[in-house]
Amino acid sequence: MTSSIKWIATGLLVFWGIALTVEMWHAWHFPEQYPFNAEAVAGVWAYKSQQNYLVAAAIHILLTPIAIAAVLIQRMPRWLRWLCLGMYFVVPYITNG
Repeated sequence: MTSSIKWIATGLLVFWGIALTVEMWHAWHFPEQYPFNAEAVAGVWAYKSQQNYLVAAAIHILLTPIAIAAVLIQRMPRWLRWLCLGMYFVVPYITNG
């Protein structure tokens, strides 16, 4: 991966981590603005409870540094780098029960 692509990917992950932290705080303090425990709105909202959403957000926030490391560390085997990034995208499916 070229250096500029790495920094763009890292910047996007950092932005996502910050945005998710703000979103998590907002969902925690103002849950009435979120349609928890309802049918998915236009097929994009599917968290059954506030707790599920907050757990997913917390896991994403904790996995963000691992995903950034997977992008930046070159000496990691490729399969391990994909595993670090893959965990990041599997969380919504696990916590959506």
